Amino acid sequence: MVTVVGQAVAIGSAIAFLPAGSFGAFLASFLVLFAVVGMTNGSTYRMTPIIYRAEAAAGYPGENAAEVLYRARRDTAAAVGIISTVGALGALFIPRAVSSSYNATVGVETALLAFCGFYVVCVAVTWSVCSGAAR
Repeated sequence: MVTVVGQAVAIGSAIAFLPAGSFGAFLASFLVLFAVVGMTNGSTYRMTPIIYRAEAAAGYPGENAAEVLYRARRDTAAAVGIISTVGALGALFIPRAVSSSYNATVGVETALLAFCGFYVVCVAVTWSVCSGAAR
């Protein structure tokens, strides 16, 4: 959750530094953003097997350990495949969004605001799921 909030703050800082014309501050904001995105990515890949192992163990109390571990590994592999695919799409859509924003408005603010809005939605979804509000 902290990393997703960090993403929103970093992109918000980058947006704030655009009109000021401070390239150094803008660059620093993006470097922080890249570092926080890396932490978010790493934590996603780290927590996925833990979550699926716990769900597999709780799902069928009578199963032996080998069956639970097999199901956890299978489900983790499927989830990591989907997560990787969505992550790879970012390499396509983010530059396209910035380019489209620049072509339409002669600036990147629109794309950055859209990214910031996306991060705010991610914070809300993460909070909802992690706090148990969705249950």
